[in-house]
Amino acid sequence: MRIEPATAAHAPAIAAIYDAAARATPATFDLEGHAPEWWTQVTNDHAYPFFVAVASGAVLGFARAAEHKVKPAYSTTCETSVYVAEEARGRGVGGALYDVLLSELDATAGRLLAVAGITLPNPASIALHESCGFSLVGTFHNVGVKLDQRWDVAWYERPLGLCSTCAHQKLIQSGRGSTFSMCLRHRTDPAFPKYPRLPVRTCAGHEPG
Repeated sequence: MRIEPATAAHAPAIAAIYDAAARATPATFDLEGHAPEWWTQVTNDHAYPFFVAVASGAVLGFARAAEHKVKPAYSTTCETSVYVAEEARGRGVGGALYDVLLSELDATAGRLLAVAGITLPNPASIALHESCGFSLVGTFHNVGVKLDQRWDVAWYERPLGLCSTCAHQKLIQSGRGSTFSMCLRHRTDPAFPKYPRLPVRTCAGHEPG
């Protein structure tokens, strides 16, 4: 499997994956998908990153960022989403897509926050987002009606930015009950100190070039 930027050539497969989710699941509140031509315009826009997962010539899923709100003061925030073809779920496709998408957003000047809405219940999506550094903000109850049912949507957020801004810093609970600050982006990097001196102002060795 490889992750690559979405192009117009991927539009029919992207349209099919999204249409299946729109018609049969509450993952999106669209009731049907968009035509491939609509997705072609999105892939040609380049205002926000958009990636696909491909294996053996087939598109397994896609992840993208998009505008959160039209009002200009919201321009530092983007909304992220990931969709995986039904037959490709449970194979780590969503995590691989989000890793690349969020790394791209982290390195984009002017992006401060990513937000994502998750229709409940969806434990797999919650686990994915939390593993990528998202944290729960709150839940809208009965915010949508689809498939003859009312749905709640939980909203999650994740700071964006280069490590030297400490945007990834978060208080972590240790096994001994104490708390310490750790960079979410490099928490599994063996080169990053397990217990850095506090307060963390930069991620040593990972400043922008």
